[in-house]
Amino acid sequence: MKRTGRKKPTAGKRSDKALAIVRKFFPTVNRVVDATKGITIEVTPADCGRAKKKAHGECALAVACKRVCGLDGVIVSRSTVYLIKHRRATRYQMLESTAKEIVAFDRGAYFDPGEYCLKPPAHPLGERSASPGSYSGERTGEVAEARRHYTSGVRTVLGGRRENSL
Repeated sequence: MKRTGRKKPTAGKRSDKALAIVRKFFPTVNRVVDATKGITIEVTPADCGRAKKKAHGECALAVACKRVCGLDGVIVSRSTVYLIKHRRATRYQMLESTAKEIVAFDRGAYFDPGEYCLKPPAHPLGERSASPGSYSGERTGEVAEARRHYTSGVRTVLGGRRENSL
């Protein structure tokens, strides 16, 4: 049997992408893991006062996470939160209500102090989730035009085409 020199796709490809995203902000991180249980973070008015808009590592939630958990750093995107301790990043998923609070804050609203929950990701690292374009119904042979809406005035998507840095 002749070998083509190509490697088979592995489950690690998605975790490699997560590690690459985290290393843009924290180059010394060497491992990304999924959270196994949720946590609740209390955001205080003092956290809100020190927060910066459109900053992945300096929004009110990031400031509170650093304070509560004694972390080296935090990356807060619009749906995912990475908590960095030493050389390891733990990935959490935000509740939809928290994500809306982040978007409102980035657009100029005050970040409301209170308790915010972070939960383990719905899809583990390495597992492919169904993409929005996947469809299991009848195939007609026509290619649907991809529609994409970019939300303006908020932080960028981690790993996205329009990404900027801290």
